[in-house]
Amino acid sequence: MNSTTTSEIDQVIRKIEEVEEDIRNVEAKIEEVEHKLGQDDLKESDIEYYREEKKQLRDKEKQLREKESDLRQERKPQMSNWLMDGRPPLHLNTKTDDELRVQQQSTLERVTPQYSPALVGKRELFKLKQDKKFITFEGKDDQPSILSNVEASELVTKCTDHQVVAFIMPYLQGIIWESGNNYFVYNSEEYKWVETSTETSAFNEKPDLLVSHPAFVKKKSPFKCNDENLKKMRRLNDRYGILAAWKLRSFIGLTCEAKQNISNSAFGEVINYGAHICHGRHGPTRTRLLLFDKKELWLIEIVNGGVSQVVRCKWTDGGSRTLLQEFILQNWLVKVIDQSCKQFGLAIECDSYLGSGAFGYVFKAKRVSDGKQLALKVTGWEEKYILRLELEYRRMEKAHLVCPEEVMGVEEDGFAVFEHGAAILLSDVGDHYSRLDPQSIMDSLKYLHQNRILHGDARLENVVCLNGKPCWIDFAESSFEFAPMSQAAECEQLRESILDRFRYNAL
Repeated sequence: MNSTTTSEIDQVIRKIEEVEEDIRNVEAKIEEVEHKLGQDDLKESDIEYYREEKKQLRDKEKQLREKESDLRQERKPQMSNWLMDGRPPLHLNTKTDDELRVQQQSTLERVTPQYSPALVGKRELFKLKQDKKFITFEGKDDQPSILSNVEASELVTKCTDHQVVAFIMPYLQGIIWESGNNYFVYNSEEYKWVETSTETSAFNEKPDLLVSHPAFVKKKSPFKCNDENLKKMRRLNDRYGILAAWKLRSFIGLTCEAKQNISNSAFGEVINYGAHICHGRHGPTRTRLLLFDKKELWLIEIVNGGVSQVVRCKWTDGGSRTLLQEFILQNWLVKVIDQSCKQFGLAIECDSYLGSGAFGYVFKAKRVSDGKQLALKVTGWEEKYILRLELEYRRMEKAHLVCPEEVMGVEEDGFAVFEHGAAILLSDVGDHYSRLDPQSIMDSLKYLHQNRILHGDARLENVVCLNGKPCWIDFAESSFEFAPMSQAAECEQLRESILDRFRYNAL
């Protein structure tokens, strides 16, 4: 391809990226305006002003999306010219084939209910009571409650949902710590993170609290507020965050929603959260949610997207403390992460999730002794996964000795098996492959071949950028079964992987 065509593609790509950024900014402004419209103390003139601003922003969003579409159409013929030339692209799309197929399928299979939350809640409540699955908890005087009578009386004085959330957060966190797990309570009430569609994030929903391990959380800043009482209620150790990736929703401990008073509409809203969490390829069979107001809380269990049971109790009921502790979902991945941190002397905080593959999850970790950033890969307890992870560790260890700059190193004694799974510890954390020139990725694979090393699964997802150069990870079982035909096939596999990213990015 000549330099003129390359320059033209780069210019169009930059324009598309600029428009995409403009769209994100407009969406954020629309969300901010919607929040302002939801405030109770607005004058009628202010309401009209914000309504007009919202209308103008929607018009601008529509214009930007049309511009984005035009630019992508403009890029198609340039893509065709590039395909004739055959050189790898300079810019890559990060979506895999499977992710694109799932996106298309999910677009058709929407789980958003057709009825209002109030109607959904009313119907479900009636059915649960008929089936005797709406249970009122019988308190036990000799056991501790979540709140004392004095604390419950103070909660009743809170006059907004935000204030109710702020009041409950430290009590909920205390109950979690008593149970001995490493979950934290994250305020997520002004951040959309429950995905309802693959088409746009505009309709995503925002539960009030997320209870989760830090490894699964993306940190957020405290949201802005004009409520002076709420500002006084906030604590320096309050945490704010959302789920780091939608595919991690199987590992949510608890999703919470607060209201001034529990209603059919509030119940329907929480049912909708649960339906979306369970929906799709990575959705769990079971998830648990907490709906609460100033007097009581409902412990809601969702199975296969539908309500299985609701337990209702008061904040002051004896035994409610233990009830809530046992209600929070535990999962194997949290146990393996915590055991790995203890075994290898690591700490994992928010913003640690790096990605996942067919059988494992990867997280950024900090070695406590010297603060060095490492990558921890964990898998579940099935024997085939543990054996595969151990083979990967041995192959990477061997390949790194031969090609130290092209293959990610692994820590000495960096493989361990636990009751619920296994883990390997990589010696560094790389950046996304999109930071690399694709030609350099091809060249690095050829260098491995020159040293009689096959990767075994030469796709873009298995290479990272380390110190500005390609570095290979996730060596497959056939890594050292070297043959000329295997070498050619592996080069073609990588080339197709690069081509696929470029094609999808251009459409």
